[in-house]
Amino acid sequence: MAKRGHVLGCSITLTVAMLYFVFSIGALSVEVLSYNRFNGLLILPGNFACLVTMTVGLAFIRSTPRLGIATVFWSAAALLAGGRFVMLPDWLLLGLITAGTVLGLLMVWNYKDTRNNGSAVNADEQMRCANEDKPRQRPAFGFGFLSMLGWPDEARLEPVEGIKAVTDTQPAQWLVDGLEDDGTVCTCVPRGFEAYARIFHPAWQVRIAEDVIIREPVTWATVAAMTGRTVHRRMQWRRIIGSPCLDDPVINRRVANGETVTDAPNEGSLPTLVATRLCEILLPHTRVPEACWFGVWVGFAWEYRAGVPKTNSIAWPYREWDLFRAPLDCIQLCFFETIVEHQSANLVWSPDRNWCVATDIDRDSTYVGGAAGLVSEIVGSDDLEAFEVQPDDHIAFDPVNLSGSPLGT
Repeated sequence: MAKRGHVLGCSITLTVAMLYFVFSIGALSVEVLSYNRFNGLLILPGNFACLVTMTVGLAFIRSTPRLGIATVFWSAAALLAGGRFVMLPDWLLLGLITAGTVLGLLMVWNYKDTRNNGSAVNADEQMRCANEDKPRQRPAFGFGFLSMLGWPDEARLEPVEGIKAVTDTQPAQWLVDGLEDDGTVCTCVPRGFEAYARIFHPAWQVRIAEDVIIREPVTWATVAAMTGRTVHRRMQWRRIIGSPCLDDPVINRRVANGETVTDAPNEGSLPTLVATRLCEILLPHTRVPEACWFGVWVGFAWEYRAGVPKTNSIAWPYREWDLFRAPLDCIQLCFFETIVEHQSANLVWSPDRNWCVATDIDRDSTYVGGAAGLVSEIVGSDDLEAFEVQPDDHIAFDPVNLSGSPLGT
């Protein structure tokens, strides 16, 4: 993801490179700045500075492509313009200026376009990002060739419509007071609801097709059938997979070799394909859907705050959440300012407390407390893999699948 330090660093080095380019051009018309007199004093240190700025641009080109490419271009242009003291052709000098102007205009145009209208990426990228359950990436310069390589664009800084800050946190205190420190369902959702449901985040079958990585959702039940494990409401991913969870480099290497790999479910974030269906189920059970409560774990620090207002938080001994009021459909929203990872709110509940949805940062399942009818709809949905659970069920222990066998794929 594009880090603010990378954006700031590239901005500074880009400015340095452009200033030295202007100096080099200006020096042409000043008789006193002759090559013999100022070669050691100004030209060589300036060239060295441009080598540094070019290195910075190359180092950050993956996390902030537009600024990185511009920094590399102007650094190279400044080095060549510095060489004008050894007779750089005028046509090449004019070409550098023209290309730099076009590059700057493209950056400005794309920046405004992506902020106002969103993005339009190529079909392969749309499919890949949809399968990954992540927001689509915006193309650099409006052409999309960097997005095709999987490179993220600059940080998303536009405000998120409909989200309001919370000034009075007292109405949310009931949630903190209702949580229990015992490792059960009530560690996530307050006690007192008529019924509870556990929604399993889908795992992923990862494969490559026509040089595009495809991530297809797969249910826990399907994986359990592959490993010979038992499906039940308290099953744990590491027990049914039967082997250690693979990290990204291992997955990438095996997929590149043509294998189909089972990747673990998303932890700490409600996947959008699950959130979309859950939102539809919750809507009829919500009297004021325009003013639901949302809580986002403060441990995300400033990574998500660019698109939301400054607000107040509530604290539990092991968690603290920033509070917002927003429409129910914001349950599908990505709260990160960048577009690389999807991060949902960790808590959502209705203004009348008819239901509460909790996705703890360390869990690969989402828990819902509410009326028995609501829980029945969730469990009975064909689009969700869910079980009704008891409030005293332990959320990190599988009493049935106590051991596993290695998964072959």
